[in-house]
Amino acid sequence: MVKSALVSVASSLLVVLAACGNTTSDGATDGLGTTTGSTTDDATGTSTSDTAVPTTTVEPTTSDSTTGEVGPPPVDYVIIAADKLADVAGEFGEHRSAGGHTVALVRMSEILADGGDPVEAIRERLRGYHAARDPDRPLFVLLVGDAEPGGPVDADTVPLGEVVQVLEIEPPMAIPSDHLYADLDDDDITDLAVGRIPARDPAAVTAALLKTIRHEQVRSVGPHNRRINMFASALGQGALVDSLVEKLVNTALDEIPYEFDITMTYGLQSSPYVYVPEQFSDKVVERINEGSLMVTYIGHGSPTSFPPLEWNGQLHPLLDVEALGDLAITGRSPIVTLIACAMGSFAGPDDSVGASLLAAANGPVAVLSSTELSYVYPNTIFIRELGLVMTAERPATIGEAFVRAKQRVMTQVDGFRAQIDNAFGLSLSDADMDALRRSHLHLYTLFGDPALRIGYPEPAAVGVAPAAVAPGGSVDVDITAAGLGDGLAHITLETVRSKIPGELVPVPPDGDPQRDAVLVANYEAANDKVVLGTEAALVGGAAQVSLAVPADLPRGRYHVKVRADDGSAEAIGAVELIVDD
Repeated sequence: MVKSALVSVASSLLVVLAACGNTTSDGATDGLGTTTGSTTDDATGTSTSDTAVPTTTVEPTTSDSTTGEVGPPPVDYVIIAADKLADVAGEFGEHRSAGGHTVALVRMSEILADGGDPVEAIRERLRGYHAARDPDRPLFVLLVGDAEPGGPVDADTVPLGEVVQVLEIEPPMAIPSDHLYADLDDDDITDLAVGRIPARDPAAVTAALLKTIRHEQVRSVGPHNRRINMFASALGQGALVDSLVEKLVNTALDEIPYEFDITMTYGLQSSPYVYVPEQFSDKVVERINEGSLMVTYIGHGSPTSFPPLEWNGQLHPLLDVEALGDLAITGRSPIVTLIACAMGSFAGPDDSVGASLLAAANGPVAVLSSTELSYVYPNTIFIRELGLVMTAERPATIGEAFVRAKQRVMTQVDGFRAQIDNAFGLSLSDADMDALRRSHLHLYTLFGDPALRIGYPEPAAVGVAPAAVAPGGSVDVDITAAGLGDGLAHITLETVRSKIPGELVPVPPDGDPQRDAVLVANYEAANDKVVLGTEAALVGGAAQVSLAVPADLPRGRYHVKVRADDGSAEAIGAVELIVDD
């Protein structure tokens, strides 16, 4: 019976390997470009130079061995811009120069003057910068401009690369890709951080710059800085396969450090995380607008739409794309990841979902999404690795996070990765699994500035004594938030993410006046993992409190979570607590 079930899963996985499914809606080192240097540190914001991006070329050399004279530092931020957007792209360069970067601005007319394939001409320029770089600093590349699909490249576009995905289970597929600019030695592994602003007019570039500056310079303390809001569509491939994928996702979510909060809004009628179907899209928009570190979508997709929520044979919008232009995010502009097919497609005159999100004046500050058909197996790996990088490794910039996540897709070896490989290995050969991982490095594209500084809360040290307690007992919590002053510490005892401590009520049938209230109550209960909460005075960045564990609390794993703030800075931390006799 077990073997038969596995065969059933394997055959079903062949159907759902593509995450999209059907929806109901449609080496030179010279001539490297313009540079400017500054000795500013990003953390201080003070600068010894306020020079704008100049119009003369400066070689990225650091010293002259014969004279001992020190030249400009190596370039660490390269802008490749469509000519008509070059002036406003230069404002991005000024912003980064003021923050301590050495910037080079290269116009597409300069690239075209090099002759040959413009994609390879751009890569050759980038190889020069990469060879001359400071190895202790990341190298960022910002592409400013849209691309034309399949047509000639002119000075008003920045071309896409193209790679071919070859699988045993599918015909070859051409993948439009910016990843070729990040992979300089053709081994598929990311060498530098690349992002794009797929704009056609200067106003769109200015809007992206303003969002970037606002994200980095206007910060407020609050739960939004540790919040990750997720929403998902139903797979719709049967209980067996759906449960397998949900189990993998739940395992991945449990790996996220518990100092972060995660919400879920799930377009599956039978899920406790579903919302009122007629208001589902509004709830997703509300979640985006409340501000968060990340917003992540997992499910089916197309370039211009999300799949619908099916409810008793009726279809309701999962997220109405018309609402994206009216986003009004408060607290913190999130980084959005769309783990679905083709939502990052952008070549041509029509904006995709990903491009529309970036273009929204009050929308997200950066978007990670796929340019083409994507598959469940590498999608599962990518979102797991990106989630761990963003929350456990916490690199300073979104570009570094993107690079690190892509590297881990190819290099990470651990028990959970083996579990994912074993599950999908029932229907995929080792060669196809390797090919899918490599091809998806090319599929996923960053819309936004790769040097965007993420800005995490500081870490707080949290200790509990004892580390295991019986129901009805108590634990002492000790909190240290170095660098914070006097303020308040918010402490909660919470279940693991796969548990729902609150009570769920059977949903009444459609037409029952209590249906919506029950759905809302179940949704809130499913997303509320708090068993108990309290506050304590923060004095000089330290706090202590005693927690009384409820006598009727079920035995198992729990977490003590802390968010401390002094009004201008904050710190987060968590520690596991075992409740048992």
